[in-house]
Order: sequence, then structure tokens, then C-alpha cells
Amino acid sequence: MDDDYFLVNRRRKKKFARLADYFGKIKKTGKIKKINILIFIILALSAKFFFGVFKENDVFAQKTVFLKNFSMEDFLWTTNKVKKTEIGFLNDKKSEEICQKYFSNKVKEDIFQKNYFLSNLVKGYPIEKMIPSISQENQKVVAFLIGIAKKESDWGIYSPRKNGLNCYNYWGYRGGYNLTDSGYSCFDTPEQAVKIVGDRIEELIGKRIDSPQEMVVWKCGSSCTGHNPKDVKKWISDVGIYFYQLI
Repeated sequence: MDDDYFLVNRRRKKKFARLADYFGKIKKTGKIKKINILIFIILALSAKFFFGVFKENDVFAQKTVFLKNFSMEDFLWTTNKVKKTEIGFLNDKKSEEICQKYFSNKVKEDIFQKNYFLSNLVKGYPIEKMIPSISQENQKVVAFLIGIAKKESDWGIYSPRKNGLNCYNYWGYRGGYNLTDSGYSCFDTPEQAVKIVGDRIEELIGKRIDSPQEMVVWKCGSSCTGHNPKDVKKWISDVGIYFYQLI
């Protein structure tokens, strides 16, 4: 009887031990599942954050590339036609504001950089006072204004005068305005000089006279016949030194 009782108790203990072990495994498995779920949630949130930042950077990059390649024709088309695009133009008024602000800042930045570079290039020469006006011109006109002035007057050191006054003619320009005895135009102000000479250069560029080789008409007129070939080549070479630096 005692042996049977002992065996029964022993079996019960084993059964309870098995049950305890079983529930322990279940509990342990539950913890592992909870940990796995927590890890999964963390990874999911991290992935969302990473790809969200990547997407924002990609959109920003697209906007930047778009604006850098945005021409005035695009601007006019946008302000008249675009209603909504993927980069955020919501309506004509909004797109016009964005474009105007961009182009305004871009022009100011370009002029500032051009002004700074040219001022350092011609520092100490008389033409330095003209740089604010010269910087307003387009790139090819600027390149010719600087290159020709260097060749014709050493940036204003050797230039015509009238009645003892500076004529601000640093390009050997012969026009119809207020001529000196030697036939050069004598301008009233540096701004007037840049405007008249710049307009003439721009007019020639419009006729495809847009390189030092072509612009030699500034020295020779309609033909270089009768001019010393070495002088002609030297003029082209000297003007080209600064023209190709600035173009």
C-alpha cells in the first residue's frame, strides 16, 4: 500500500514537472515572440524614416536640378500655362512668385560674382570704376569690354582726353559723339561710355562677330588690308587672353 502511494505521488510529481516545463516553454516562447515583434517594429520604423529622408532628398535634388536648368522661356511658359506640377507649383500666381524670386536672386548673385572677379582683375587701373556698369552686361560683351580695353588703353592708362578731361574711352572707340581732335568719342561719364561701347559690341556679336578673330574689325574696320599682319595677329592674341578667361 505504501509502495503504491509512493508510486502515485512520484507520477504526480513528474506530471506536474512536465506541466511546469511545458508552461515554462510557452512563457519563454511568448517572450521571444514579444521581442521579435518589438525588433520588427523598430526595423519598420527605421526603414520608414530612412526611405522618407531619402525620398525628401531626392525630391529636393530634383527641384534643384530643375531650377538650375530653368530658362526664361520655361519661366514664361510656366507663368502662363502650369496649374500643378510634381515639384510644387500650385497655380499661376504661385509659380510666378517662385520663378521671379529665383531669377531675381540668380541675377543678383551672378552680377555680384562677376563684379567681385572683375574688380580684382583690374584693381588699380582706371577702368576699375566702370566695373559696376560692365558687370551688368552679358558675358560676351563683358569679355570684349575687358579684352579690348586692355589692348587699346591698358585698361584706361593710355586714353584720349579733351580739354584736359578724361573721356572714359578706353576702347579706342570712334563714334559720332563729342569727338576729340583725333576722332575718338569723348564720353561724359563712365556709365555712358560702357553703355555706348557695350551696345556697339553687342550689335557686332549679333552679326556673328563673336570671337577675337572676328572682332578684329574693331581694329581694322571692314578690312585688315594695309595693316601689318603681325600687328593684326598681336591684337587678336592680346584681346583673346582676357576674352577666353571671361567667356
